[in-house]
Amino acid sequence: MKESKYNIYLKYKDVFVLYNTLYESILMLSDIMYRKLQEIGIEKCFSINENLYDKVVDGNFLIDDGFDELQEVKRIIRQKDFSDDEYHLIINPTLDCNFNCWYCFEQKVRGSYMTPKIQNSCSLLIQNIIKSNANLKKFTLSFFGGEPILYYNRISIPLMKSLYTEIEGKNIEANIHFTTNGYLLNDSVISSMSKFKVKSLQITFDGDREIHNQTRFLKHNTGSYDVIINNIKRILFQTDISIILRINYTHQNIDGFMSLLEEISKFKNLNHIVLSPNQVWQDRKKDDNFDGKINVIYNRAEELGILTKNASSIGRLKHPCYADKKNQACINYNGLVYKCNARNFDEGNALGILNEQGTIIWNEKENIWMDSKLKNQPCKDCIILPICAGGCRRLSFNHIGETYCIYNFDEERKKQAVLEMLLREKV
Repeated sequence: MKESKYNIYLKYKDVFVLYNTLYESILMLSDIMYRKLQEIGIEKCFSINENLYDKVVDGNFLIDDGFDELQEVKRIIRQKDFSDDEYHLIINPTLDCNFNCWYCFEQKVRGSYMTPKIQNSCSLLIQNIIKSNANLKKFTLSFFGGEPILYYNRISIPLMKSLYTEIEGKNIEANIHFTTNGYLLNDSVISSMSKFKVKSLQITFDGDREIHNQTRFLKHNTGSYDVIINNIKRILFQTDISIILRINYTHQNIDGFMSLLEEISKFKNLNHIVLSPNQVWQDRKKDDNFDGKINVIYNRAEELGILTKNASSIGRLKHPCYADKKNQACINYNGLVYKCNARNFDEGNALGILNEQGTIIWNEKENIWMDSKLKNQPCKDCIILPICAGGCRRLSFNHIGETYCIYNFDEERKKQAVLEMLLREKV
């Protein structure tokens, strides 16, 4: 037998941990045991005691000589990314927005909205997808933008009706989601969302009341914090809709989230809230003090009973981004088609176009997109490949022909990322 190439040794406080990133097996080691394994190698652990050897074999820390682990990783990637039992369709009704957040990556298009002609093509697309996917079990319909609630009645409602019409009598689950700033969620919209069994909303905060209102305000400089807080309260009280609270943090605003957590903790149906901290992409500085503050947020959220979602790339192999998958598309208001909605919706980034018959005509870049994973040699040799997967397809697509690492080839950062994942999962 041979040692798995995905064994990694970690240390937490006074405990050593042997973890396998492919099989997700874990073995706690004493200081003496750790040093002994370092000295003789894990292949000879039977010489220490038989019980340890059995645990090492059972955990696949030792594997058969002929087993190709890289091929197993590739198999999992293909299985997850090319699964045909779910389709995820993202619709941008508009790229206009009632806010003007400084860090938004999108180029706001004032007055933009999906025309009835393109809207009809989207309805036909939903029909075509459901008719042509015999194994379909779940259809996720997400509304993005811009601010999608600007055109909720005109665009979102008809498309939700189209989905329910097409799945009627079929064993297909509808999963409807909105990414919204939360300001326009009045009683009428909330009631309608409940009627259409919307599963979740992602709503963003930028800190406490004062900090949030400095970023998320209306054109006449009216702050939005209190309105959004009250809208969330009504949603939680009146519906079963789950709320993903995305908190956009920077070095300047991170201290303002503690009071926000305290306010959130008083909400009804707290189990319907998931906190998702994300660093603003223009603020990529890292330091120990900053990372410590982020951990304090996670720890305080846990103490208050608030569920959290880690935005790390760790876990992307078995839980890939939706844009990694073949059965996924993002339709912009103008009919251009994309995979990733975390890019500018420029014509040059489009991977296809939606025709009048409700068929996506993909261009050659879509094939490149779907074939871009694991083209990077350092990824193939990396110890954390099974839980990192080289990042998302957008990253691999943008770095075709280049060598790169999302952790800048820093082995200690990789270990720290894995350790933080294990601690959050309470392994």
